[in-house]
Order: sequence, then structure tokens, then C-alpha cells
Amino acid sequence: MSSEHQLKNSTQTIAYLWLLPVVSFTTAVWFTKNSHAIFIAHSFQLLCCLFLFFVSGYIFSLMKRTSLVSFKPLMLFFALSSTLIALISIFMSFFINPAWGMGIMLFGILILNKYPIPIKLNHKFPAWYSGLINRIIVMLCICIMVMLAYWLNPYSEPLKIYKL
Repeated sequence: MSSEHQLKNSTQTIAYLWLLPVVSFTTAVWFTKNSHAIFIAHSFQLLCCLFLFFVSGYIFSLMKRTSLVSFKPLMLFFALSSTLIALISIFMSFFINPAWGMGIMLFGILILNKYPIPIKLNHKFPAWYSGLINRIIVMLCICIMVMLAYWLNPYSEPLKIYKL
């Protein structure tokens, strides 16, 4: 088995294993008591923020590669943006309103995903990598939207504990 094939398999395995608790938390919030569901929803958001911090760290580590030196400003923008999105989301969720924090996270991830990336930078990564990133982002955005629907649920009203 080639090292390229091993890299692809291990990267996909790690990405999908990370998605397992994200999808589990998204599902569990609908089938538990409201007091537990609020804890699960906050845990979901912390997990998503940890993912954004991980992505930021990974981008910072890529900036040291000599083949990517010309893209350093763009990579710095992506790294700092993902960190900022995570920090604002955490702040909004725990100090203002969890629905706002989830909305900021969703909006930020969608903006970063649609930000134009130079073709030369895309060619520095394997062809399968872009497809994997897109699948992960779609799954993450679906989970965030479902969790946002939980926070805005008019029947269980989980936001009533925040006295808005």
C-alpha cells in the first residue's frame, strides 16, 4: 500500500471519527431531558470550537512549509479567522445567548468555506482532500443547524433559562 493511500485512509478515518461525537451530540439533544440536553448542546459547541482551534493550529503548522511560503498571508487569515470565530461563538453562547453563538459559528464556517482560494494553493494538496473537507463542512453545518433548531425550539424552550 502506498504512503499516499495510507495518508488518505488515516486522514479520512480521523475526520469521520471526529464527526461521530458531533453527530451523536446532535442526535442526543433531542432524546434526553431538557436539563441534560442543555449540557449536551453546550458540549457540542465546545467540541466544534475545539475543532476550529485544531484547524487553526494545523494551518499555522502548514505555514512553516517552504512550498507554501507565498501563501502565508492567506493562511494566516484563515488561521486567525477560525480562532476568532471559535472565541466569539464561545463568548456569545456562554454570556449572551447560545443561539447567537451557534449562528455565529455557522455563518463563520460558511464564509470561510466560500472564501476564494487561489488555484495554486489548491494544487499543493491531493485531489481527494478538497472533497473530504467539503463533506466534513456539510456534515458540520447540518449538525449546527439541527442544534440551532434545538435552541430555538418553541416547545421545550431551552433558552428560557437565559432570561433573555
